[in-house]
Amino acid sequence: MAVLRLPLPSLCTSCGIRPVPPPAPVPFVRENLTMKALLEAGVHFGHQTRRWNPTMKKYIFTQRNGIHIIDPQTDPGDDKNVYQEMVDLVAEGGKVLFVGPKRQAKK
Repeated sequence: MAVLRLPLPSLCTSCGIRPVPPPAPVPFVRENLTMKALLEAGVHFGHQTRRWNPTMKKYIFTQRNGIHIIDPQTDPGDDKNVYQEMVDLVAEGGKVLFVGPKRQAKK
């Protein structure tokens, strides 16, 4: 994953406080993707049942309270190599943008 590092000023001119650098990003390791981690991240929550896409039917496990529940164990088929493609892209200097519209994904 590409991380944008901006230079920090050595001293705030108006208040005299030295800025604290942000914490180093935690490296993403595929082995950390356990079923427990996926469920804690909320990846199994889908869209509202009235806003669903019929092509996603094979990935939907059930519905609760008007929300589709996605089966995290379902194999997306062609997406098997997405992780490796992203690793290769970043290794070549490319950038990957993750968009998380849900509150769970923003963490």
